[in-house]
Amino acid sequence: MSGRSSSYPVIPGKLLMPTGRELTEARAQLARGDGAFSSSYVTLGVAVSGTTGAIIRALRLGDVDAAAAGLRKLAALDLAAAEVRARIVEAERAAEAAPRPRRLVAVR
Repeated sequence: MSGRSSSYPVIPGKLLMPTGRELTEARAQLARGDGAFSSSYVTLGVAVSGTTGAIIRALRLGDVDAAAAGLRKLAALDLAAAEVRARIVEAERAAEAAPRPRRLVAVR
């Protein structure tokens, strides 16, 4: 970014924090599908690509509220995806820490 001022609208920080409802909606959006890690990320990618275009259009039109809503949606999706990643990491750690069953060998 350059230090020059821009003719584009400035979005106040208070408009960029996702609401509880927006975070709940993002969690639900990522939970759709078969529950696999990869399907969550496909869902995330589709949502992000569509939202990015909407944000760019809103900024070009000078619609600060619509741009802020799109940025909040991206932030909520990012937080929800971080929760998915954290659950997966925790499950992997638990699986690694779990005692492995012993193999029984028949003695003749």
